[in-house]
Amino acid sequence: MLLSLESAVKDSVIDVFSHFASVEEFYRPFGVTVDQFQYFSSLNELWSLSIKSEALPRTKYPKFFLPKVSVEPPKDRRVIGVHIEGSSFSNEASRQNGRPIKDMSQGFLTGLIGALNSTEAFPYVFCSPARRVEVDALFKKIYSREFKVIAFDDIWASLACVAHCHVVLATDSAIKTMAAILRIPSVVLVGDYPDPFRDEVFLKPYVSDGIMQVINFREIDTLNPCEIIEKLPGDACAFSAYRH
Repeated sequence: MLLSLESAVKDSVIDVFSHFASVEEFYRPFGVTVDQFQYFSSLNELWSLSIKSEALPRTKYPKFFLPKVSVEPPKDRRVIGVHIEGSSFSNEASRQNGRPIKDMSQGFLTGLIGALNSTEAFPYVFCSPARRVEVDALFKKIYSREFKVIAFDDIWASLACVAHCHVVLATDSAIKTMAAILRIPSVVLVGDYPDPFRDEVFLKPYVSDGIMQVINFREIDTLNPCEIIEKLPGDACAFSAYRH
């Protein structure tokens, strides 16, 4: 989705082009009004749009109010947010350009769930509503403790749950950006290919501030989930089980 939420200016009126259909609802918490909205679902549709745009003023840490959600964070365990996928549009664009998609593969995710068993954290697993049942079943099969699958139809309900997290492990998508804006330490898995806009806008500012670590990959299955878990910032005792 278009995450110019970092650029949103209160009381402003903007025109938006995006592959995210609920743009008006997305900007509402910022007090921003969307005047004209052009939707695209593929690269061909994007190139066909008549777009005249200027970059909006950008703020790394905008102030806004997250909505209240029905999810209650655990009182006795620290929460690790795990975002497992990119948008269908970004994945399709990656395939067309011969780049690695943003989704965690089945093999990598299975290994990651196993690695999470060595921690004492409470996973919030962020995914699309379409994958809720699948992801819940996979975690129940492998993970030995409690967890929550966060997959609301309302994107802001899912984004609000990021505020419960003490640390985030995510693919390169919306959840990692919300974690950065909220100054939540994160490890982000990023496809290893040139993308100056992605790097300069969504990664480097937060890496420079010490909030985000980036792990690049060309094939996600070459990454070691156990090593990634060890890279998670924060109180090691809260996330890595005692090995006496």
